[in-house]
Amino acid sequence: MTYSDGKDPAQNFNMFVNGEVTSTTVNQSLPEVVAKAAELYPDNQYKSMTTATSYWGAFNWDRQMYALYNDPPSPPPARPTPRRLTPRPPF
Repeated sequence: MTYSDGKDPAQNFNMFVNGEVTSTTVNQSLPEVVAKAAELYPDNQYKSMTTATSYWGAFNWDRQMYALYNDPPSPPPARPTPRRLTPRPPF
């Protein structure tokens, strides 16, 4: 297991070149790392498909609203104002 704090994006590849790990990924956003990998290991690269899609769906069968722990408190619902019934005039 290796630790990377993210400060050096080429750290894992450099560890592989130094023999510290047995496999690594090549960060395609670093052209110098891609060029060095193509130069040092032209026949030993595997490029996987990067076109993938994930789907997620959910149903709220209970049909109630749930609050998360960090939601601001909501005010209580307003009470409806009572309506006065006016008598109907006689016909």
